[in-house]
Amino acid sequence: MWLLVLGWLVSACMPALTASTPTPVQSTPFPASRPSPSRPNPDTPIPTLTPAAALTPTPDCLEQGGQVEAFSLDSVSLGKPLQGYLYLPPCFAAERAATVPLLILLHGQSADAAQWLRLGLAETADRLIAEKVIPPLVIALPYEEYSLRNPYESGYDRALMDELLPWLAGQYPAVCRHSSCRGLGGLSRGGGWALLIGFTQAERFAAIGGHSAPPFY
Repeated sequence: MWLLVLGWLVSACMPALTASTPTPVQSTPFPASRPSPSRPNPDTPIPTLTPAAALTPTPDCLEQGGQVEAFSLDSVSLGKPLQGYLYLPPCFAAERAATVPLLILLHGQSADAAQWLRLGLAETADRLIAEKVIPPLVIALPYEEYSLRNPYESGYDRALMDELLPWLAGQYPAVCRHSSCRGLGGLSRGGGWALLIGFTQAERFAAIGGHSAPPFY
């Protein structure tokens, strides 16, 4: 399943644009349910990864695996911060000129941003990258706090497209800005969001994945 989900969503991704020097990331711990035991507990502080202190590739950095970092950014669309997690691949250097694909994965209704982590996303991404089945990629896991709201009134889609994407571009210039190397997927309600955004803003992504997705009316 993971080979299909991650491999398919990034198969169309190619290196694209580069960007200017980043500003430091202000990551804050984001409380959620406990992810898989081998990953950080989101109820405890997570070390901040800033572009200035990004990973420098070493011979064994692939063996060390990627990192999971919490993020929080102000959101006008939501009226409060948009929070979540970022999976940063092994050997990731935020300032490097070469771009890496971006995959956004959305959680299900009444779940939280750590849902994909509990399902083994980080470990599976580490393995597929090490085996060269997929390229190194950044995976964003944004949180929809009010998952029972009318999707056409909640502002969550605007927060993702108009605020999260520009924020990622500013904080992590190595993350691809072009539609040819962006993917969007979701589970359950998150899959409904992926389909809605994918069909209404198809020019912004190379691949869309709706997994167990109930389409919105």
